[in-house]
Amino acid sequence: MLGLAGLPALANAGTLRGLGHPYATGIGTVDSTPRGIAVLPNAPADATAAAAGDGISLVLTPGGVYSTGYNLTTPTALAGLGLGATATSPGASTLQAVPGTADVKAVAAGGQRGSLLLHDDGTVSAFGANIFGNAGGTVGTAIATPTTVAGLTGITQVAAGPNHSLALDGDGNVWAWGQVGQLGTGGTAPNSVPAKVLLPAGRKAVQVAAGVDHSLALLDDGTVVGWGVNTTGALGDGTTTTPPTASPVVTVTGLADAVGPKRVVQIAAGDRSSFALLADGSYRAWGYNSSGRLGLGLGSAGLDAKVTTATTRAATTDGIAATSYPAFKQIVSERAVTYALTTDGRVFGWGQNSNGELGGPTLKWLSGAPFGTPVSDAQVYTEVPQPILGLTDVPWLATGGAGRQQIVVSEPILRQHDSSSPVFTGQEVGTISPVQNAAVAYSNQVASSITKVYLEGDNARDFLLPRGAASGDADIFVTNSDRITAWPFTLPVGSQLYVPLRFAPGGEGLRTAFVVVETANGETLRIAVSGIGTPATGGPKGDTGTSGATGAKGDKGDTVTVTVPSGGTISVASTRTLTTVKRGKTAKLPFVLLNGTAGTLPKSVATAGLPTALRATGTARTAIPALASGTERAFSVPVRVGKRAALGTRRITVTIKVAGKTVRRTASLRVSR
Repeated sequence: MLGLAGLPALANAGTLRGLGHPYATGIGTVDSTPRGIAVLPNAPADATAAAAGDGISLVLTPGGVYSTGYNLTTPTALAGLGLGATATSPGASTLQAVPGTADVKAVAAGGQRGSLLLHDDGTVSAFGANIFGNAGGTVGTAIATPTTVAGLTGITQVAAGPNHSLALDGDGNVWAWGQVGQLGTGGTAPNSVPAKVLLPAGRKAVQVAAGVDHSLALLDDGTVVGWGVNTTGALGDGTTTTPPTASPVVTVTGLADAVGPKRVVQIAAGDRSSFALLADGSYRAWGYNSSGRLGLGLGSAGLDAKVTTATTRAATTDGIAATSYPAFKQIVSERAVTYALTTDGRVFGWGQNSNGELGGPTLKWLSGAPFGTPVSDAQVYTEVPQPILGLTDVPWLATGGAGRQQIVVSEPILRQHDSSSPVFTGQEVGTISPVQNAAVAYSNQVASSITKVYLEGDNARDFLLPRGAASGDADIFVTNSDRITAWPFTLPVGSQLYVPLRFAPGGEGLRTAFVVVETANGETLRIAVSGIGTPATGGPKGDTGTSGATGAKGDKGDTVTVTVPSGGTISVASTRTLTTVKRGKTAKLPFVLLNGTAGTLPKSVATAGLPTALRATGTARTAIPALASGTERAFSVPVRVGKRAALGTRRITVTIKVAGKTVRRTASLRVSR
């Protein structure tokens, strides 16, 4: 695995996501069910790089390093997290801050046995089980916190396999330590003290990569060399013979024409697989093709092929002509899967998908699918580069050589539609506004599951949205003219979710809240909503009652909400501040009733108490039909005023008796000639 110190620390507003083995990415729980692509819980918002090792993942931020891992049941294994001797298993595999790492600028995760951190001053620290001395210190003695590796200064790059470690210094020397047979130093025993790799005379390395049991180096003359185990051709020298200890480093063949616009710009080493990324965005591969991990299009007959020289992708695969793929700018080889990042921020993958490495969790062999065929949930292998849908605007890939996972920063899948933040202006306190919609676009060509929509914030109670009876507190909205009746709800590709809102200010001035939309993959979108509450029209002095007493001053117009014994609330609000009617005509006083309970409200009756000055005739009442949970109903109470009614404004109280509660609401009625 290559720790790319040279990759820019890009500021990105995206979300940290993992795919592949759920424990190792920080998205798993106590089971190992593949999750596909999921948002990492407890993830830092400012990740600049990541590394994916054997059961361990590291995330680098400007403030330090975070780690997570799986199958950590012993103190020795827990040392792989770098959290100290008292570390306990993460349980849900959430990322945890590694202490003392504020000055780290690059990371390399070999796995539980050893990971490396490159510091700003050019020194290297390491931690892990240290079985073969690959974390430094004493061979076989676990190192639970980042500890300086002795003898290394001026280091510019680090890389780590599960059993060996590499460091590149500013003079072009490569240093190796760990398991014998993987070091290229001529040693014959595991070694915890870094020693120089025996590079060709006069040559300097400019980049290194560590796989499971072999390594590669890109030299200053553009050639690529390798050392370590070669039984499957991973060293690319045209053989499947591991070099002798005395001369362990060999030159990769098949790259003689890799010059100028086709020069090698990056190397990657995985599990018996090797890659060279060329300046034109193409790649060459060699080594073991199990699961199609080389991406050479060798077809079903070449599934277990051993490719011993750097090779270009075949023109046809099982009779299907190859289509050119986009230019790549980074390539990462893992255990049995390969990832490539395009120049426009998309991610492609090929190889194994049994742990959801390519974004899908179940099994099916796919051999010669043409370019452009999306990775499906029913696909376990592909040897053709395929786009991993749901990942866009990705600035970098997690480096790795021994992992079964990938971690990236990606722009959100769930996005707010342009200009869709509802703004309510000038709504009188105690009244309720017409509906405005907040639209949510589900982009990235991925359909996904919406699990919950709700309001939060200091003034959340001032905004109203319908609540659905179909699934507890789930909210019901309209998308593409279809009403959502069951949750979770799958929002189709290209569809939009429309969230209807009303504004019922409970106070004056600016009122703010958020509409929150959650998805099954852990993504959360918050849409800001706001409104201005204006002063309520104060009630005029009441009319003289029948007993001759003076009526009380009218209320200030707040929405009336009562709580019912069975749980939930019933709210009544006036939808018009003032209703005007001529003498001898009938006025309709408008209201809205909202059922915020879990059950259906029975049929009820709204009755208006009428001042004698109106000289009203008839019965001022209206029937309100039964109201389902989570719904609202507009209703009006008719008031027929007499031909000799007193002119002016009167306050009228409307009473609704429902669900064992009495709800009263007032409205103003002005009588004119």
